[in-house]
Amino acid sequence: MAALNALEELWTVIESVGLQDSFEIDLGDVSGLDYYTGLSAKVFVRGAGARVGRGGRYDRLTANFGQAEPAVGFVLDLEALTELVGRSEVSLGGNNGREVHVIPARDVSATFATAQQKRAKGERVRIEFS
Repeated sequence: MAALNALEELWTVIESVGLQDSFEIDLGDVSGLDYYTGLSAKVFVRGAGARVGRGGRYDRLTANFGQAEPAVGFVLDLEALTELVGRSEVSLGGNNGREVHVIPARDVSATFATAQQKRAKGERVRIEFS
């Protein structure tokens, strides 16, 4: 129940910043990697026909190397991203001359709302989680 309550809280944040159309929660999706111990994610990018990354929580994996530690990680498929960038107007180079606004993520809902407002105005935003 604690996990479902945490998921509900996360979804509330996603809805509060209007991103519910960009996320999907599929409780029936069982990862093929048995080392995940909690939330797992797949990364999709508009224009790509398949996922370009995946990740999740895997707290027990490091125990295989001596000591169990809390862990979260992800991987990106660089071939898929390179192909996507190669056939679109996406630029990965620098800031394109624009200032990047850095927002510390203290209140998650407020942070994402502020980032969305700035991005809607064409501003570049980076959110820093500590």
